Amino acid sequence: MAGSAHDEAIEVIDPHFHFFDLSDCSTSGQDPKVLSDFQVYDRSCYEGQLQGLDVSLKHVGGVFVEALSVCHTDLSGPSYSQQCWSEARYAAEQLSSATMPYGIVAACALEQEDAKELLTKMSTIPGLRGIRQILNHEPNWPRNGRLGDLLLNAQWCQGFAALKDYNLSFDMQLNPHQFQRAAEFLKEYPEIPVIIDHLGSPLMEDLTENAEQYWKGLEKLAALPQTFMKISMLSRLHKNWNEEPLVVEALHRVIRLFGVQRSMFASNAPVDQQDGWPPSRAFRAFWDFSVSAYPPEELKELFGGTARRAYRL
Repeated sequence: MAGSAHDEAIEVIDPHFHFFDLSDCSTSGQDPKVLSDFQVYDRSCYEGQLQGLDVSLKHVGGVFVEALSVCHTDLSGPSYSQQCWSEARYAAEQLSSATMPYGIVAACALEQEDAKELLTKMSTIPGLRGIRQILNHEPNWPRNGRLGDLLLNAQWCQGFAALKDYNLSFDMQLNPHQFQRAAEFLKEYPEIPVIIDHLGSPLMEDLTENAEQYWKGLEKLAALPQTFMKISMLSRLHKNWNEEPLVVEALHRVIRLFGVQRSMFASNAPVDQQDGWPPSRAFRAFWDFSVSAYPPEELKELFGGTARRAYRL
């Protein structure tokens, strides 16, 4: 990565990483049947990988994001909520001795009758800032083949509305064909911050033959002032995304749509590491992508300011 002309390093607040513990004695609540590619990835592993950033960047904090909304595909009700609680507690324990500011985005099945009970319980967890429940439907992420499109589920919609009572944001991971429905729904809840994960989960065909659907839906989401965009999981689009002009131009277009004050770079560690993108490489690529395109004040937003504001760190 090229050296920086800035006097001070740009602060990195990584708004999307995971911890995993799938060992026999784990208390994480995570499901080894679904998360079989991971064993133990804790805070020391994560922070160690970010110590080697170029002098232009300095890691100063981040946000743990749940993995339970892809786990335990056959569980529901209180037994599933107990696993969500276990993961949130596990994350809080990992971060309890951290010297950097961290937030937690936990899992909750908002369509369940016990959703408010779990939200009340989770509100006691230090650092809790939001909830994520993966919504990707057709193609379905693991639990949604059974649950269906939760955006059309009245009970889920009621659970989502309850987030404002707990001062929580929502991490929304969904497919591009769900964008327009999501935008119409979110108009009713301007007080709930919504962070769109992973660029809205596009595949290359969403930037080519399905581009009209992708961009029109994204424009509707960007028009809502409470939405933020997380630029992450780009290896799902293209293994070497930073060398693919179509992806690079799409990222600039997304940033123009949301503005730098609602856009943020994230590592998705250690998931993207399977595709050759450990967090240090991801942030170096983000730097190379952005350093000549955005002035220093805007770089500060993309690398840390937006995440700090969105998650109230």
